[in-house]
Amino acid sequence: MKTIELLDRLDDIKALAKCAEIATSEFIADYGFAKKPDPKKALAYSTGESCAIESLQSFKWYSEYERIFTLIEIADDYIHKILKLANTVDSGCEQR
Repeated sequence: MKTIELLDRLDDIKALAKCAEIATSEFIADYGFAKKPDPKKALAYSTGESCAIESLQSFKWYSEYERIFTLIEIADDYIHKILKLANTVDSGCEQR
């Protein structure tokens, strides 16, 4: 593999890594709470029994599960693409 091709692949890897970073940063910013979600507190928030921040955060975690899982899947897809590209770079270097 030529140096220019390796540099192109490296640029591709960096771009994909940036996308994975965005997805994980979004996830952490929106759902990285100090305490793990509590289903009882989420239920208390949804029924109006509690306005506490922990209840709100628990409710958010459970009610936005689909978005959370989607962000994880997006990051995972980018990571797999990064690994695939990195393997082509490795094998290209070995052929030299």
